[in-house]
Amino acid sequence: MPDGFRIEKFVEGLTTPRVIVVADNGTIYVSSRDDGTITMLRVKNGRADAPKIVLKKKDVHGLAVRGRVLFYTTVWEVFSAPLKDDGTLGRERRIAGDLPDAGQHANRTLGFSSDGLLYLSVGSTCNACEERNAENATMLRMRPDGKFSPPDCVTPSASRGSLGPVPCTASTTASMRPATISKGKN
Repeated sequence: MPDGFRIEKFVEGLTTPRVIVVADNGTIYVSSRDDGTITMLRVKNGRADAPKIVLKKKDVHGLAVRGRVLFYTTVWEVFSAPLKDDGTLGRERRIAGDLPDAGQHANRTLGFSSDGLLYLSVGSTCNACEERNAENATMLRMRPDGKFSPPDCVTPSASRGSLGPVPCTASTTASMRPATISKGKN
């Protein structure tokens, strides 16, 4: 190890951490899809305090923070919740639903771009097949309130391994709807 560096344990008690995000105030949020949890860690003197579960939701995985709001996704839906002063979550709001079938690649991830839009990964249903839904193996984008502004998805231009996204057609986003109109699950 290079001079001046050291390795030490930061936190204990997380069984299957998957996604880690840090809020503006330094609070850390960790998802575990296997456990169906989002855990909060507060840092003091370079170490995390005892992990505190702030959400239990089946298949929760992707996380993103924007300002004082935590965004998170499950296999089928995207949610947001305000961050309280103590780091716990306020009332949950479902912002999008009816995500495309996940197949073998069900772990959704989220992220904000400099354009202020929320990007959501949608995996392919298999490793080597022709997708039946044009939204699979893409990234969908939406405003933080869950509303879409076309083009709604980006996809690799030539093959799954290529870089350089291009817009999907308007018809490819037909199965994903804002929460206010999706299958009555409000």
